[in-house]
Amino acid sequence: MRAEFAHCPNLTIIDTPGFVLKAKKGEPENTPQDILSMVKSLASPPHRILLFLQQSSVEWCSSLWLDSIREIDPTFRKGQ
Repeated sequence: MRAEFAHCPNLTIIDTPGFVLKAKKGEPENTPQDILSMVKSLASPPHRILLFLQQSSVEWCSSLWLDSIREIDPTFRKGQ
């Protein structure tokens, strides 16, 4: 989604596929790696702000994807 405004910064929201641990039936086996690679490339530019959504039943510290997010933003400062 792209929102353009005349007198303030524009905003682009990129909704990526959710992370998966294993490819579903009929999907290529490398699907999880492809998704992670795409998310990393989209999230890496320094001007991007990351918003990582996690199910409320999962504690952030035990999230399977915490290490992946740390690779992109080691200090967790991109959202500040």
